[in-house]
Amino acid sequence: AGAKGERRLPFRDFAKGYLSSNLDGNEILVLIEWPKAPPRTGAAFLEFNRRPADFAIVSAAVQISLRADGAIEAVSAAFGGIQPTPFRLGNIESSLIGVTPNNIPQTLGQTIAADIECDGDALYPPDYRRNLCGTLLQRALHAACARAERSSDV
Repeated sequence: AGAKGERRLPFRDFAKGYLSSNLDGNEILVLIEWPKAPPRTGAAFLEFNRRPADFAIVSAAVQISLRADGAIEAVSAAFGGIQPTPFRLGNIESSLIGVTPNNIPQTLGQTIAADIECDGDALYPPDYRRNLCGTLLQRALHAACARAERSSDV
């Protein structure tokens, strides 16, 4: 909300670049709406940083919902820290529908990360960050699936 009134902004459009948002200079964030997750849903957010509370060098976020038969019904996955804004992994989201958690390939994270465009710097070049992406994604997938399998009517 700001001097011109209130406006709604989808989360995917909130980030503008590194450490910046799409809020105008005279606006403040007044409300975040987060829909309730369906039953049998689990989520995981993992990040690699140099020290606790530092900005992430790489982050991976995953949310998975399972059908009654245990197969994956819905997936949301994203990387952060490697480009100016976080971004969704549409290719992995669609490829996992109908797969059971124990049939997710152990190399899927590295396969997905191999084609990701990564920014880099002197300490963490693109190839290093890409490798971190694969590792964190695989761990986040595993954790989200385990949480979805343990959840009941949450």
